[in-house]
Amino acid sequence: SVPINAPFQYDDQKVILKPSEIRTLNIVEIFWKNPFRFLLNLTFALNFFLTGLSPAGFRVFNILLHIENTVLFYFLFSRLENIFLKKEEDADFFSPANLSALLFALSPLMVESVTYISGRSELLCAFFLFLTLHFFLSFMEKANSFYLIPAVIFAASSLLSKERGGVLFFLIFLIIAIAPSKHRKTRIVYSLISFLLLFLFYFIFRQNYLGNTFETGFERDFKRQVLYQGDAQIKNLRLLLLPINLCVLYPNYFSSHYPFVRFFILIAIIIVSIFFTFWAIPKYKKMIFFCWSWFYILLAPNIIVPLQDIVADRWLYLPSAGFFYMIMLIICEGLKKNKFSYISKIAVSLVLLMMLSLSVDRNFVWLTEISLWQDAVKKAPASPRTYNNFGVALGKEGRLEEAVGNFLMSVSIDKNYSPAWANLGLASKKLGDEKGVLTAAASLLNCGNYYSQKGMIKEAIISYKSALDLVPDSIGAMGNLASIYMFIGKTDEARRYLKKLLEIAPSNKAAQNMLANIGE
Repeated sequence: SVPINAPFQYDDQKVILKPSEIRTLNIVEIFWKNPFRFLLNLTFALNFFLTGLSPAGFRVFNILLHIENTVLFYFLFSRLENIFLKKEEDADFFSPANLSALLFALSPLMVESVTYISGRSELLCAFFLFLTLHFFLSFMEKANSFYLIPAVIFAASSLLSKERGGVLFFLIFLIIAIAPSKHRKTRIVYSLISFLLLFLFYFIFRQNYLGNTFETGFERDFKRQVLYQGDAQIKNLRLLLLPINLCVLYPNYFSSHYPFVRFFILIAIIIVSIFFTFWAIPKYKKMIFFCWSWFYILLAPNIIVPLQDIVADRWLYLPSAGFFYMIMLIICEGLKKNKFSYISKIAVSLVLLMMLSLSVDRNFVWLTEISLWQDAVKKAPASPRTYNNFGVALGKEGRLEEAVGNFLMSVSIDKNYSPAWANLGLASKKLGDEKGVLTAAASLLNCGNYYSQKGMIKEAIISYKSALDLVPDSIGAMGNLASIYMFIGKTDEARRYLKKLLEIAPSNKAAQNMLANIGE
């Protein structure tokens, strides 16, 4: 059901089309450009080498990865059943491992990770994570170091595909902690040191390379990040259980009315849900505990680290594995009391067919940029980003008047959303609307001032530079850029903008004084 030839979408522009390093198979260059996504970018380079910039070639790779992950998922949870539930591998089609693997394969929630080419980071991270756990389970069962070495190598590969691999250590620790005592031999416990050293090295290298282990280029105060999580986790559970009204961008909901009360009510609902699953099948409480732990351990990076979005379908790709298995385990055990009648089997089969149908529909949404963002505007009308991105898609098709309308809608929702002002200015310039260009440039200066006051230096710089793109002789933009660069210690950049400003306004005293202060 995947639209193989659908164009590159969304972040594909900056992840695949823009970077020069994926045009070569120079491993050293690819590594140092972004060592934390090295294997991901290497697969993109391999795609380019084999099929050029054909979206079909990139997308087929994603599909194959998803199929491999589904197979690995099935065998992994079959093995975990044997360890935690003392059940032999069940060849029955209606076994929890088989049904959950099918749900994992068919759920429309997976479309964003597979059809969206940049979503490969989740697929690749999952592939290596599943392999790590398979080899580690073999090591536990046979206590043979032969299996430990590839487990550590695949753990490193998961880390080099996406940062989510950084939580693998906690999953391995969890497996050892709750496995039957016969699996907790001394050498197996000591094997944790290998993984611990690997992850410590990774985080130390990341700290030294980026200057901040959790650097994402986005900031949100801790209080708001925590309060968002009530809505975020309810949304995640709803998407897993009822994957309808999916959207490429979900609005970040924050209630200004009694936010703490709302947060605690939502968290209480989640806790009650967790206790319900333990009550439903108490004899399998160890497996239920593992599944919930799997879900939240793998989702932890998105809970802890502030990102522009709070919820995204692709972030649930790996966490969903444990959740889907748990749901199917509860269903299968519940229906066993009725000997899993034909009616029950038909009902489960219909649910899986419905998931397939929803996936087909969701894939058609990803068919073009316009269809993707038109759908997003319909489902997230309160988000300035959806209108801005819809406007960009319309602009690419030459529908500039419609694009301008969407950019105006975006800034009416958030007057400080600078990307929409920048795009509005560019569209106005193409339409010959000089007044629109000047309005956008002035608004970008205001956005820059707003971001600067908030301490959002990166966003302020982008806003001022966007204003300069529209009005190249903007003294205000040059002066503000010089001030920011002086503030962050980049005196060469400050000097460059001040000299450019003085070429336009030689008598500008403020610029002269600033230039004198940096020794010019």
